[in-house]
Amino acid sequence: MAEVAVYFVRLFGDENTGSTQMRGHDLFELVEPYMGPNLSARQIVMPTAKHRIAQRIWARVVPRDAIYFLTKRALERIDPEAAHILKSRARAVCFDYVDGDLQRIRSEFADIHVCTSYAQEKAIIRLQLEGQFAPGPTCVILHNASADLTNMKSKPASSFSTAYVGTIAMTEIPEVLQSEVQIIDASSTKDFKKSLNRLSQFSLHYCFRRSKEKSDGIIKPFTKGVTAAMCSSNVITSRKVWDAEALLGSDYPYLTNDNSEEEILQAFEMARSSFGTKTWQDALHAVGQIKELTSGPALAQAFKDMSRIAGVA
Repeated sequence: MAEVAVYFVRLFGDENTGSTQMRGHDLFELVEPYMGPNLSARQIVMPTAKHRIAQRIWARVVPRDAIYFLTKRALERIDPEAAHILKSRARAVCFDYVDGDLQRIRSEFADIHVCTSYAQEKAIIRLQLEGQFAPGPTCVILHNASADLTNMKSKPASSFSTAYVGTIAMTEIPEVLQSEVQIIDASSTKDFKKSLNRLSQFSLHYCFRRSKEKSDGIIKPFTKGVTAAMCSSNVITSRKVWDAEALLGSDYPYLTNDNSEEEILQAFEMARSSFGTKTWQDALHAVGQIKELTSGPALAQAFKDMSRIAGVA
């Protein structure tokens, strides 16, 4: 069979957006060496939403019979007519929803629905059964870490310390723990890269979202767990965090039942008191499985699975 190209489609001028950087550039770098003899990973830029005619022309001239993997901003801003033209020329159009609102996205333009979490796949299938989402096969391609973080050589920290890696407005830290949890700003790609060399200093990552930060249509991938895995760190998080239990296992020792202060404090103290013990090491092994699942070879295999849905043997 002739080689089939998988084009990572990003919006023109959008290279600094987090989702585009992570899924349009870093994911490409991670999987490109492992795509195998039948597939080749390539990159392509789509005109912005301000230039709809240019988008339609672009769709008419892109290579035929290729697979088009549209990153979040590209799928949100593609012109409907351009999308129809692209579908008519492509082997498959794949929408990478990431954390987009499933109740608002024009999912009917996708041939394959790409999910960055198992929870998102379940949500899409449920919405399809309810007639609220376009039909079509789903495929899980778990959310990756940044290429820089994936390539970082890390080993478990030698002492107990905790970090929250993210935007402070998106979490809740009990007052009694605020002096214990170091904030590592990841509100922008630039800020995050500045902090890369600090991440391996922390043995525990604090992974709680604000209780009110939830929508029926928005399913967020467990990226904080992926970050912790790349740093050889354990995590403290809730079973209610999407994919936390699925990726860590139901018996992971530092899972809380909810975001209550009592649960968080209890789990934090358990983590502190068990540092260095067999319980801690077993937990590190569980987190390490996430690193394997989001490695370049594993993610490339997910692309091969997606491509088989599109008829690539």
